[in-house]
Amino acid sequence: MIKIKAIILRFPLLIDRLRAHVCIAMWAVVALLPSQLFSVVSAEVQINETQVQKKIAQFVHAELQSRYLEPKTNASVTIKSGRVLGAPVKFLTADLPAHVQWELSSSLAHFYSNRVIVKARLMEGGQSVDLAVPVEITIQKPVWVLRNAIMPGQLIERADVAQENRDVSIQLPNLVSMPPNEWPQYAARIPLRPGDLLDRRQILIPPDVRRNEEVWVTLKCDKGFEITLMGIALDEGRIGQTVRVQNRLNRDRYYTARVVKKNHVEVNI
Repeated sequence: MIKIKAIILRFPLLIDRLRAHVCIAMWAVVALLPSQLFSVVSAEVQINETQVQKKIAQFVHAELQSRYLEPKTNASVTIKSGRVLGAPVKFLTADLPAHVQWELSSSLAHFYSNRVIVKARLMEGGQSVDLAVPVEITIQKPVWVLRNAIMPGQLIERADVAQENRDVSIQLPNLVSMPPNEWPQYAARIPLRPGDLLDRRQILIPPDVRRNEEVWVTLKCDKGFEITLMGIALDEGRIGQTVRVQNRLNRDRYYTARVVKKNHVEVNI
């Protein structure tokens, strides 16, 4: 009877020792398993500053090619990204390899500037990080440059321009890029100096009919008869446009005429 009581009193102590041995055995088993089974739970993926700058440079170059540079143009493009505040970007992921998605945008989609801010959103596994990176664009390409001084209203001839390789980073969208044999007839809007780039904002296409100048007026009727007389244009217009014309001999007669060629209009009566 005394032995039974002694065993009963020692039973809880035996249970505690058994539990301790079981725990030790479990930790030993875990220690022998491959570490890869557990490391993916806390794997860290990093995108460093150089990676971000490279991705942004590729994006900006593609935007320039699709929107502002002519196909097969001989242009030298340099894209300089500023510091990436927030880099390196870190993601904790359970998926290896990680699949980081990029969303990039800039004002180049709406207008050109040689200094832009590119916004980048990096996403992975439900996590996202937003970045804003300043970018400076430098472009050199062959452009048309004035050789002679041109006064306002003076026509620009082929001999007045030459092609040179210039820095066009600031003026890019406004420059005349087509060859002279494809130009309409350009004239200077403001005084132009030798060395100026041929900028669309500083030139104009002269009208084919000028206000208060004499024009030939051809009056046509349905029966095929026509008569040509002199008139005075009351509006400016180019070929295909409509202008008002006054009869030179009868100042009380006015016509609505269509410009058909230089200083010549037609009226259907």
